[in-house]
Amino acid sequence: LDKVTRIIDLCNAIIEKMDFLVKAKFVEMFGGINNSNLYPYHSVDTFTNVTSGGTPERKNNDYWDNGLIPWIKTTELHNNVICEAEESITEKGLNESSAKLVPKGTILIAMYGQGKTRGMTALLDIESSTNQACACILPCDKLNTIYLWQYFVLSYDKLRDLAKGGNQPNLNVNIIKKFPVLVPPITLQEQFANFVEKTDN
Repeated sequence: LDKVTRIIDLCNAIIEKMDFLVKAKFVEMFGGINNSNLYPYHSVDTFTNVTSGGTPERKNNDYWDNGLIPWIKTTELHNNVICEAEESITEKGLNESSAKLVPKGTILIAMYGQGKTRGMTALLDIESSTNQACACILPCDKLNTIYLWQYFVLSYDKLRDLAKGGNQPNLNVNIIKKFPVLVPPITLQEQFANFVEKTDN
């Protein structure tokens, strides 16, 4: 068991170094993350829509029991690809609340949450609904999805700095809409996305 534990620790160290490798590759290709002079920045709302979800009334069993619609919470966002949800809601829960379906390829950003949660992201690999704490950046044709997702992963600290409020500052949909995104040529975005996918493998 000690040997297995050491192997796990080494694997985790490798994964952490891979994250640094992705960041270094981004800076090498694009001259910086939030301070590049090589390419223009455009706000998110110039190339796609941003929305958020909702939570059906917990006390109403008709909204939850035997639900088949995935429902994502911010605690499930760990800069990961989401293929399934911890909870599901019913069609009635979806229709009678502010929850809404967003498509596969949507980028999720946690707008508030405890500890490290605020600013964490995920990429949906399924059609799903979300709670109101998730900002949902819908897929678009103008930017490579993997590139855009990784840009937000690398912008974690910048996003957190923009949060507003008192003891527990939060992000909101408008902040996400106006967040500046570096937009290099699509061919370079795709090259970077290919590098990320190989690194993830």
